[in-house]
Amino acid sequence: MDNPIIGYHPQSGRGCIALTGDFGFTWRKLEGGLPCSCAISVIVDPSSPSGQRTLYAAIWDHGVYKSTDDGQTWVNKSKGLGAP
Repeated sequence: MDNPIIGYHPQSGRGCIALTGDFGFTWRKLEGGLPCSCAISVIVDPSSPSGQRTLYAAIWDHGVYKSTDDGQTWVNKSKGLGAP
């Protein structure tokens, strides 16, 4: 019954979205406008051009964010997406 979409989930937790360029040996936290909170999902638009990939991230208690530059900068795109 723990469903983050309809609010049945723990009210605490830590996390952030991180990036690796060496197959997971080292990681760096992505900043650029993303809140540091648990990510429910990250989706890549496969039709976006290499070097300018469009990504969407669902961030726990913060909404949906979009990047059009391979995750360097992010903008909140939650307005109009259902329940507050």
